[in-house]
Amino acid sequence: MRELLTVLRVSAATAPRAAQPTLAGLAELCGAGVDLQVHGDGQVPLEVELCAFRVVEAVLPIGAALGGPALVRIEHGPDMLRLCVQRLASPVPRPVLAALRERVDAVGGSLATRAGGAGHEHGWQLDASLPMTEVVPS
Repeated sequence: MRELLTVLRVSAATAPRAAQPTLAGLAELCGAGVDLQVHGDGQVPLEVELCAFRVVEAVLPIGAALGGPALVRIEHGPDMLRLCVQRLASPVPRPVLAALRERVDAVGGSLATRAGGAGHEHGWQLDASLPMTEVVPS
Protein backbone atom coordinates (compact mmCIF):
# COMPACT_ATOMS: atom_id res chain seq x y z
CA MET A 1 0.00 0.00 0.00
CA ARG A 2 2.85 2.39 0.83
CA GLU A 3 4.44 1.76 -2.54
CA LEU A 4 1.19 2.58 -4.28
CA LEU A 5 0.83 5.84 -2.33
CA THR A 6 4.43 6.77 -3.12
CA VAL A 7 3.86 6.14 -6.82
CA LEU A 8 0.69 8.23 -6.75
CA ARG A 9 2.43 11.12 -4.95
CA VAL A 10 5.35 11.14 -7.37
CA SER A 11 3.00 10.99 -10.37
CA ALA A 12 0.88 13.83 -9.01
CA ALA A 13 3.93 15.96 -8.27
CA THR A 14 5.40 15.55 -11.75
CA ALA A 15 2.17 15.75 -13.76
CA PRO A 16 1.68 19.15 -15.42
CA ARG A 17 -1.34 21.07 -14.17
CA ALA A 18 -3.67 22.72 -16.60
CA ALA A 19 -3.79 26.49 -16.39
CA GLN A 20 -7.02 28.08 -15.22
CA PRO A 21 -9.06 29.33 -18.18
CA THR A 22 -8.96 33.13 -18.39
CA LEU A 23 -9.89 35.86 -20.84
CA ALA A 24 -6.50 35.40 -22.51
CA GLY A 25 -7.48 31.80 -23.29
CA LEU A 26 -10.60 32.86 -25.17
CA ALA A 27 -8.71 33.42 -28.42
CA GLU A 28 -7.70 29.77 -28.52
CA LEU A 29 -11.15 28.61 -27.42
CA CYS A 30 -12.93 30.67 -30.07
CA GLY A 31 -10.60 29.79 -32.91
CA ALA A 32 -10.99 31.00 -36.47
CA GLY A 33 -14.75 30.41 -36.70
CA VAL A 34 -15.71 33.06 -34.12
CA ASP A 35 -15.23 36.82 -34.07
CA LEU A 36 -13.77 37.74 -30.65
CA GLN A 37 -13.62 41.30 -29.34
CA VAL A 38 -12.22 42.04 -25.88
CA HIS A 39 -12.08 45.65 -24.67
CA GLY A 40 -11.17 47.00 -21.27
CA ASP A 41 -8.54 48.17 -18.86
CA GLY A 42 -7.28 46.84 -15.59
CA GLN A 43 -7.37 43.59 -13.75
CA VAL A 44 -10.34 41.24 -13.87
CA PRO A 45 -10.82 39.06 -10.77
CA LEU A 46 -9.92 35.44 -11.47
CA GLU A 47 -13.41 34.16 -10.54
CA VAL A 48 -14.96 36.59 -13.05
CA GLU A 49 -12.51 35.56 -15.78
CA LEU A 50 -13.23 31.90 -15.13
CA CYS A 51 -16.99 32.51 -15.18
CA ALA A 52 -16.79 34.43 -18.48
CA PHE A 53 -14.64 31.71 -20.04
CA ARG A 54 -17.04 28.95 -18.95
CA VAL A 55 -20.07 30.84 -20.30
CA VAL A 56 -18.43 31.23 -23.71
CA GLU A 57 -17.23 27.62 -23.65
CA ALA A 58 -20.77 26.38 -22.97
CA VAL A 59 -22.52 28.32 -25.73
CA LEU A 60 -20.04 28.06 -28.61
CA PRO A 61 -21.06 24.46 -29.46
CA ILE A 62 -24.52 25.82 -30.42
CA GLY A 63 -22.90 27.15 -33.57
CA ALA A 64 -23.41 30.27 -35.62
CA ALA A 65 -26.57 31.42 -37.35
CA LEU A 66 -26.73 31.91 -41.08
CA GLY A 67 -24.97 35.01 -42.27
CA GLY A 68 -21.60 34.78 -40.57
CA PRO A 69 -19.61 33.55 -37.61
CA ALA A 70 -20.69 33.87 -34.00
CA LEU A 71 -19.53 37.03 -32.25
CA VAL A 72 -18.16 37.09 -28.70
CA ARG A 73 -17.82 40.60 -27.28
CA ILE A 74 -16.39 41.33 -23.83
CA GLU A 75 -16.14 44.80 -22.34
CA HIS A 76 -14.82 45.38 -18.85
CA GLY A 77 -14.23 48.37 -16.68
CA PRO A 78 -13.60 48.96 -13.00
CA ASP A 79 -17.09 47.86 -11.90
CA MET A 80 -18.49 45.39 -14.43
CA LEU A 81 -17.62 42.87 -17.11
CA ARG A 82 -20.20 42.61 -19.87
CA LEU A 83 -20.22 39.54 -22.06
CA CYS A 84 -22.31 39.17 -25.19
CA VAL A 85 -22.40 36.15 -27.50
CA GLN A 86 -24.31 36.98 -30.69
CA ARG A 87 -25.39 35.16 -33.83
CA LEU A 88 -26.04 31.80 -32.17
CA ALA A 89 -27.86 29.29 -34.39
CA SER A 90 -30.48 28.42 -31.77
CA PRO A 91 -31.51 29.30 -28.22
CA VAL A 92 -29.29 28.03 -25.41
CA PRO A 93 -30.77 24.68 -24.29
CA ARG A 94 -32.58 24.87 -20.94
CA PRO A 95 -30.21 22.55 -19.01
CA VAL A 96 -27.18 24.52 -20.24
CA LEU A 97 -28.91 27.82 -19.45
CA ALA A 98 -29.79 26.63 -15.92
CA ALA A 99 -26.17 25.63 -15.26
CA LEU A 100 -24.92 28.96 -16.61
CA ARG A 101 -27.39 30.89 -14.44
CA GLU A 102 -26.01 29.10 -11.36
CA ARG A 103 -22.43 29.90 -12.38
CA VAL A 104 -23.24 33.57 -13.06
CA ASP A 105 -25.30 33.87 -9.85
CA ALA A 106 -22.30 32.57 -7.87
CA VAL A 107 -20.33 35.70 -8.81
CA GLY A 108 -23.32 38.03 -8.30
CA GLY A 109 -24.03 38.53 -11.99
CA SER A 110 -27.02 38.36 -14.29
CA LEU A 111 -27.75 36.44 -17.49
CA ALA A 112 -30.29 36.94 -20.26
CA THR A 113 -31.02 35.44 -23.67
CA ARG A 114 -33.08 36.72 -26.57
CA ALA A 115 -33.58 36.50 -30.29
CA GLY A 116 -30.89 38.60 -31.95
CA GLY A 117 -33.16 40.42 -34.37
CA ALA A 118 -35.50 39.86 -37.29
CA GLY A 119 -34.78 36.82 -39.40
CA HIS A 120 -32.51 33.83 -38.94
CA GLU A 121 -29.38 35.67 -40.05
CA HIS A 122 -29.20 37.42 -36.66
CA GLY A 123 -29.66 34.24 -34.62
CA TRP A 124 -29.87 34.22 -30.84
CA GLN A 125 -27.96 36.23 -28.25
CA LEU A 126 -26.75 35.63 -24.71
CA ASP A 127 -25.82 38.54 -22.43
CA ALA A 128 -24.09 38.33 -19.06
CA SER A 129 -23.13 41.08 -16.62
CA LEU A 130 -20.53 40.12 -14.04
CA PRO A 131 -19.59 42.51 -11.22
CA MET A 132 -15.87 43.07 -10.71
CA THR A 133 -16.19 42.90 -6.94
CA GLU A 134 -15.94 39.80 -4.81
CA VAL A 135 -19.18 38.21 -3.69
CA VAL A 136 -19.30 37.74 0.08
CA PRO A 137 -21.09 34.49 1.03
CA SER A 138 -24.04 35.01 3.36
